Amino acid sequence: MRYQIWRLFCSASLATTTAALPSPSPTSEAPESADNNSLSSTPSSSNLTVEAVPVTIPDIETYCYSDEAPLDPTEVLAAKEALIDKVRNKKVEPLSVSVETVGEAAWYVCNCKYFWYDPLPEDELTAVEDLLAHACGKYIAGWVWSWGWSKGYNLVPASFVKNKVGRQLCPGGCTR
Repeated sequence: MRYQIWRLFCSASLATTTAALPSPSPTSEAPESADNNSLSSTPSSSNLTVEAVPVTIPDIETYCYSDEAPLDPTEVLAAKEALIDKVRNKKVEPLSVSVETVGEAAWYVCNCKYFWYDPLPEDELTAVEDLLAHACGKYIAGWVWSWGWSKGYNLVPASFVKNKVGRQLCPGGCTR
């Protein structure tokens, strides 16, 4: 099962480049210019466009803690933002877990790769949040595992992570 999210990026207005990119909707059009095959050395607002490109979280598996009551939406969003801010500049270390709690909500991510410092872009965590909402219900605890990325994402009550280390939170062999 694959889940697509949209990541925004900037691309110069080359007709060949823009035509090769998937369009988010039928109303999306390539920018018009006198010479579509030329690219100025410095993009200006007239030849810079924002395109949406799908990003895929590969080979996922989800699990819901259906016996749990919904978590507070404000705390869930605040914990998600705190986790994103925590790893924004330094990434999630190989074979480690990164945890953030706010109130009674906790988000954590397990990076089970041996050598790769893994980024955690906001749209990736938002996609996980959407997957959990679809599979479990809005703000119900659960996890998403990506076999393709060797990465686990978890939304749980804060009491679940309290006084636990990576080996108790992530799959076996995933953390040091």
